[in-house]
Amino acid sequence: MKANELRIGNYIYEYNKPFKVTHFTIGSFARSSSKYNGGRRDLKPIPLTEEWLLKFGFESSQDYYIKPNSGLMIGVTLDGQLYSHFDSDYPLLLNHKIKYVHQLQNLYFAFTNTELLWK
Repeated sequence: MKANELRIGNYIYEYNKPFKVTHFTIGSFARSSSKYNGGRRDLKPIPLTEEWLLKFGFESSQDYYIKPNSGLMIGVTLDGQLYSHFDSDYPLLLNHKIKYVHQLQNLYFAFTNTELLWK
């Protein structure tokens, strides 16, 4: 995971616990003043799971999850495959996969210009 993939508000793991990015500083994702790991922070992306999709208000719809009443016409499967959801009878498979929570958050923001909120 690279720092340039992240935005303020993204969720990542820090020492295996969910952590919400609140600010950036020079080197903030490479070093910490903490004593852990010799001054290095243990930051990892959070895998996209059903639990996280439900936390963000997605609902199961046939073979994928959608965010109702959001204006986001995208469905996502648990393995990260994306579908356009413009026609509910024939969803179109998109040639793009996401694997992590921060990628879903960034995609949602790009399409709706609003943050994906944790319920």
